Amino acid sequence: MRLLAKYTNHTGFIDNNLFRFSQPKSLNDFREALPEVLFSGYSDEDWAVAYADAASVGLDGAPRSTIEALFLASCPAHRYDEESFPGLWPMSEPRLRAEPFSKISEFDQAISERVVELYNNYANENFAIFSLSSKLISEPMWAYYGGSHSGLQVRFWQDHLFFRDRSHPVQYSDEPVRVSNQGGMLRICGQRISIEEALDRKIEEAIKSNGFPLAILLRKKIDWQHEEEVRLLRMVSEAVRSDSIDKFGNRVFLFEIPSQAIHSIVIGYTKER
Repeated sequence: MRLLAKYTNHTGFIDNNLFRFSQPKSLNDFREALPEVLFSGYSDEDWAVAYADAASVGLDGAPRSTIEALFLASCPAHRYDEESFPGLWPMSEPRLRAEPFSKISEFDQAISERVVELYNNYANENFAIFSLSSKLISEPMWAYYGGSHSGLQVRFWQDHLFFRDRSHPVQYSDEPVRVSNQGGMLRICGQRISIEEALDRKIEEAIKSNGFPLAILLRKKIDWQHEEEVRLLRMVSEAVRSDSIDKFGNRVFLFEIPSQAIHSIVIGYTKER
């Protein structure tokens, strides 16, 4: 028997089976979904994708330097920077900002931040998260989320069709999700995105080809690992109702969870449980 628990102080679902699923920007710490920019080296996800690509063409035993040269390094290695081509600088790119760039490093920083912005916006506009815990007995969870011990704990069957294949354990790590930029080669979680896609704010094709990097939605700091969180991911377009705004100014999306997915409801915390 595998159960997941929702600690809450809301009782509205009892009448209609509607539960709120939150966008990343409505989570307790909205910063957890924000990737960070990396210029020195490649992220762990970059390397993982590169090794997988190498294995797919029979190079799974290749040295790390070969993997980097064939599957990670930018080509051509030389770029039109301000030192080699001073006549091209300052360089203007109005799709990125109004004022010209005086150095290529400024452009790299700005385009990398654009990628962070685009993927963050896509996550907030498209995904809704239902946060659960695999811990059925937890006084801290009752204190934080269960109405200071006087709320409810709703237990769900993890194997129910509603949760199957769309519930994911949170990855606890102090290593953030990265947008890497090496010589103008942009990647997020190992997935390539072209500079033109970023400039034109069109990342849908990249996501269609590679999928959305779920690590953006599933990574939290190690300090939170005591929660043993499992997240159910849905698209906001699947919401049954959206008729209010929360205290942060974000729209509230409600999803119907079948009664058959509910194992039991525990009312209030007691130490004997």
